[in-house]
Amino acid sequence: MGKKHHFSSVSMVISMAFIIFVACVASAAPYSRWKGEDNLTLKRCIDIALKNNPSFLATQKTVEAKAYKQRASFKKMLPSFKASMGAISTYKDMGAYSYSGEDYWLELVVSQPVYRGGALYKGWKRADIVEEQAKLDRKRRAQRLVYDIKRAWYDVLRYIALVKEAEDALKRLRKHARNARIFYREGWVWRTDVLQAEVEVAQGEQDLIETKNRLNTAIATLNTLLHRPIDATVATGERLEFVRDNWTWDKLKRCALSARPEIKKAILDVKKAEIDTDIAKANMLPKADILASFKGSSDRLSFDSAITEEQVVLSVSWPFWEWGKTIDDTRESLRYQERARLLLEDIKDNIMLDVQSAWFSFSEAEKRLNVLKKSLRQAEENYRVNQVKYRERLGTANDLIYAQSLLSRTKKDWINALASYLTALARLEYSIGSKLNFCR
Repeated sequence: MGKKHHFSSVSMVISMAFIIFVACVASAAPYSRWKGEDNLTLKRCIDIALKNNPSFLATQKTVEAKAYKQRASFKKMLPSFKASMGAISTYKDMGAYSYSGEDYWLELVVSQPVYRGGALYKGWKRADIVEEQAKLDRKRRAQRLVYDIKRAWYDVLRYIALVKEAEDALKRLRKHARNARIFYREGWVWRTDVLQAEVEVAQGEQDLIETKNRLNTAIATLNTLLHRPIDATVATGERLEFVRDNWTWDKLKRCALSARPEIKKAILDVKKAEIDTDIAKANMLPKADILASFKGSSDRLSFDSAITEEQVVLSVSWPFWEWGKTIDDTRESLRYQERARLLLEDIKDNIMLDVQSAWFSFSEAEKRLNVLKKSLRQAEENYRVNQVKYRERLGTANDLIYAQSLLSRTKKDWINALASYLTALARLEYSIGSKLNFCR
């Protein structure tokens, strides 16, 4: 009896251990899903976003819907088949004699449009244009998503660099505070120097906390675009790097006029308006259809002795007088055609304005970066000199603190300028609707 109880206890322990193991594996599944995505790159982020971003996937569904619409428009030119069946119950009361019965009928109809003035064919081509426009919308949405990803990615790299700089600045401030305490004990500086150094350390700690919070916000923004958990970790070996090339305004202008999806879509709007005019004119022409029907009727549901009737009809109709309605519809389509051409020119003008604005922003960011590069070298040299002067008691604590503050501020300005430069570069690519290395 004791052995049986011992065996039961061991089985229970093994069962509980197995349940706990399964629960741990299940709870760790979401983490393992994102663990492989931690070492991110910009290219990897773009790939993830194009596969997972809900807003972009919605544009893909629009393209699919327009494709089905195009197929439906084509099938309007094909024959259609219709079947119908019914039953009629008859009862007649004739005094001494009454009658009741069932009559059944079955009808099959095939109809084929023969001539509609080209309206059906034009409608199919119009649906094809609408599908192509949906694809252009998807392409532009993808470009916007890539731009948003780049902007968010450069923000993450910006704050990673700023966190490191805040940590380095805090180390410099703590080193200065430690030296100030030593010099105070030796009687070389006043107590105020120590207090001032400790206040600067506290300010540096606060700056580090604020920068880390901004980094977390940038990571959350990136995760939202990637459709990942908002608190998913982001680890990367990439850093902000300067990219140089020789782009000119003329190249960018030519590239934008040939690559922007909005221009291609506006050109298709003109073609669509021309087709609408042709469809409106087709209403002034005759219409012809062929209808073939087979009808059978019987007093039995099995249609054993059915009476059959077959017909083939060529139907021609011509609405020759509608008080000028068709002419007014045609004139309306012509006005929309002119409107589409004017909007095309307006879109081109706005795109040129957009490209020029992006070009000016990029040029400004590049010039600012060049100025800060020189300032950063000067700030580093200034801090080094003031360190030596302070150790040799030839400079004051205020001089060293100011040099440290100037160095930290200049490094932050350099990091922000580099991130702004790369963001301006991404905006320039978005404004022309193509990658810059394709514009040669």
